Amino acid sequence: MKFLTKILKQINVLIISFYFIIFPIFSQGASFQDPKKNPKETTNSENSKPNSSTSSPKEEVKKYKKNSLNLSKEQIDKKKEEIIKVLKYGTNANRKTALNSVHYFDLEESDELLKLISEIAISDLNNEVKIACINTLVEIDPPSEYETIIKTLQDPANDVKEAGINAIQKLKIDAATDELVSLLKNINLQRNNNLAVLVISTVGRLKSGKNAFSFLLSKFQEKNTSSSIKAHIALYFGKVKDIKSEDALIKIAADESEDIVLRSYCISSLGKLKSKKAIEIIKSILKKINDNKSNIDRKKLASLRTYAITALVNLGDREVLKELIAYARDDDPKIRIGALKKLAEIDDPFIVELIKYKAVKDPNQKVQGVARKILKDLKSKPTTEMEIDEKEIKELLESSPQVKEDTKPAEAEKEKSRNRSRNNYPNTSE
Repeated sequence: MKFLTKILKQINVLIISFYFIIFPIFSQGASFQDPKKNPKETTNSENSKPNSSTSSPKEEVKKYKKNSLNLSKEQIDKKKEEIIKVLKYGTNANRKTALNSVHYFDLEESDELLKLISEIAISDLNNEVKIACINTLVEIDPPSEYETIIKTLQDPANDVKEAGINAIQKLKIDAATDELVSLLKNINLQRNNNLAVLVISTVGRLKSGKNAFSFLLSKFQEKNTSSSIKAHIALYFGKVKDIKSEDALIKIAADESEDIVLRSYCISSLGKLKSKKAIEIIKSILKKINDNKSNIDRKKLASLRTYAITALVNLGDREVLKELIAYARDDDPKIRIGALKKLAEIDDPFIVELIKYKAVKDPNQKVQGVARKILKDLKSKPTTEMEIDEKEIKELLESSPQVKEDTKPAEAEKEKSRNRSRNNYPNTSE
């Protein structure tokens, strides 16, 4: 009996929440559903669609969302008022639900709502609601509230900090670098820390990221800094391309007592730095691995070998490129995938042709998928020197027949491929 009473009370609360909170927001014929899911647009909505010839893609999305409500100004203002009330007085669940509708409004004409969301992101007592507010700010991208996003780095909860860091990374808020470095200084880097890794990765993606170089170089050179943290700092050096990190990277890359992943990342960044000083050292590392007769050791050093080959190719050694291309032709799909990911880092017209072929002709669909993604990523890179014809790639990927994966390879060939994988090449690549 008590159980039934409890259930009835919960149902009653849900009914009251619906009628007094959710229903007022979506009443009076207003529909917040995405117009892409509604094939029947009203005449007003059709007439208000932006002209693709005069608007940028970002502007088109923004205008499309604004016009999707098809409400009068009075109706929209009333909806905003209802959302403000929910954010101020509603339950945490209803507040998060209300935030899902905010991006449909023109917030330039709703300073009160925007300021309320920013205030909640900073000072609310519920972390989930804070994170929802931060994610809403990312979606609507108001430059006036970038300072609010930066302030979330001071939140006592790590999950809120992480939401703020992800927002900074997505919105590319360069003004946040100093605050990110301050946050990093308060983290113990003597052991692996996910928050520290996220900060280092984010700083490396910002134009102002070089401002963190001196601090990160000092931590990279400290003996007590965690190998995992050092590995991500090594990747940071490759992103900002500051040659002053060259000697520190070479020292660790050549040290056989260091962690293999750390050495691999150091070698990778040396290749991106175009370090001529590192060429002979990397060749020496590669020769030692190739001369090693132990299958166990070769397997252990497989990723280091791959990074060494890729770095040498980036440093102008075209002979070693043949080894990497040979891996892309291997019978084992895992080896081909690893090789393609590394080949994608190299500017060479032949490599583009190879990846195009793999995107439609490889007998393994996973390999095809990786190749397609690489082509898409290469096209989006503004700094790539490779000529990639967008129309040609589109026709290649959309009109070419899919090659079905051979599901019954010979057992002997499978065993041969497995042995190659164990002895020469890693199954995964960074």
